[in-house]
Amino acid sequence: MSNSRRSGQPRAKHRKRRKGQRKPGPTNLAVLNRLLPKKIRTTFNGEEREITVLGAIIQQLSLKEAAGDGRASRVLLKYEELTRHGTEVPLQITFIGSDYTHALADEAPEAGDG
Repeated sequence: MSNSRRSGQPRAKHRKRRKGQRKPGPTNLAVLNRLLPKKIRTTFNGEEREITVLGAIIQQLSLKEAAGDGRASRVLLKYEELTRHGTEVPLQITFIGSDYTHALADEAPEAGDG
């Protein structure tokens, strides 16, 4: 018995690609997972902002839905359904210290002062 088989693990089977065969490309899900969280610059109500690709898609669908596009409305409804039944992503909150947030913290009453 060889050393690689002592652990009870079967040997890995390697399939060789034939000459001329291409390596399989990424799956659609892998492409979406890579592209949707990327940030892009966009203008909304005359204000330039940086949002995710997914945010831009939702924004465009919302504008089309408001203009009466039934197809955009159906896509948004499907997206809402998926987000309600999808996996829960933990909420992440990042506090950024600035003069404004420090001033608010100084003015806010303490929890025990009530």
